[in-house]
Formats: sequence, C-alpha cells, structure tokens
Amino acid sequence: MIVSKKIILLFPKYKEPTTMTEQYFQLKENQSFISLNKLLQILGFAQTGGHAKIIIKNEEVSVNGIIETQIRKKLIKSDKIIINDCLIQIK
Repeated sequence: MIVSKKIILLFPKYKEPTTMTEQYFQLKENQSFISLNKLLQILGFAQTGGHAKIIIKNEEVSVNGIIETQIRKKLIKSDKIIINDCLIQIK
C-alpha cells in the first residue's frame, strides 16, 4: 500500500523551504525487506532494473540520510529513502 502527502523541509543550504512529497511503502506480512532497486521500480522512479541500477550508481538515492550505491540494498521497516524530492518511508 502506498500513501502520499506533501511536507516542507528547511535545509540550511537554501534560504527558502523545499517542498518534498512523502510516501509510505507497506511491506507484506511475509516480507522482512525489499531491495532498493525493486522499490524504485514498484514506485515508478525507474522503468526497468537497468534504469534503477543507473539511478543508484549515479548517487541519486539516499537511505537514512546516506548516499546509497548498493543496488540490492535491503530496506527494512523504518528505513527512509530520498529520491527526486520524495521521501519514502518503509512501514
């Protein structure tokens, strides 16, 4: 299940507030994790697995505030992913 809403963040680097969309991704009951590349495909940020790989390798994704370059990084509940001004929380 995916839920979406908008939030406003203030970054010290910028004088004006930045608007960021917030989404929630619900893991299935029998799932303990989802890989980063699969998540990007499911949510529509990547069209294919190869596209997801390029996005990740170009350092366009951060997980829990750290730039992530592992293509199949295991995402668990409470992880926070930022891509293209969108905050995704795993629930």
